[in-house]
Amino acid sequence: MRGDVHIGDHHSEPLGRIATQAWVFNPTPGPDIIPRLHDAKVNGMAQLGMSINGGRGGRRRAVRAVLVVQGRMMAGLPQAWLAELGDHVALVTDPDGRAAVLSVMAYAARRRYDVDDNDLVDMLELAEAARLWAVGSGRT
Repeated sequence: MRGDVHIGDHHSEPLGRIATQAWVFNPTPGPDIIPRLHDAKVNGMAQLGMSINGGRGGRRRAVRAVLVVQGRMMAGLPQAWLAELGDHVALVTDPDGRAAVLSVMAYAARRRYDVDDNDLVDMLELAEAARLWAVGSGRT
C-alpha cells in the first residue's frame, strides 16, 4: 500500500488522553485506512524506511503493532541529503540542529530543481520524523 504516514499528538478515544498517534492519511472522508497506532514511537530508521510501534488502543488490552514505512520515493532524493538523514549519531547528538540542516538542504535542492514540490514535502516530513526519533532515542 502507498500512503502518507502522519505522526502527531492528538486526543486518543481508546486511551482517554492525549497520545502520540501514527496513521496513514486518508484524503477522503471516512475511517482510517488502517487502525491508528496509539502511544506511537519511531523505533528505527534507515534510508529506505522507518519502523513505528505502538498500541491499537483499548482501556484494558492494547494490541501491539508495528507500522513499517518503506520509502520507494527516496530513490530520487539527493544522495548528500540521504547521507545526512542516515547519520544517526549526529541526529541523536543534536536533533534540532541536524533537522535544521536537513531542512536547509531540502530547500536548496528544490531551488536547484534537483527535486520537485512533492519531494520537498517528503524531505521536510522525513526531517521532522528523524528529529522526533532522535529526541526519543536520546531519552532512552
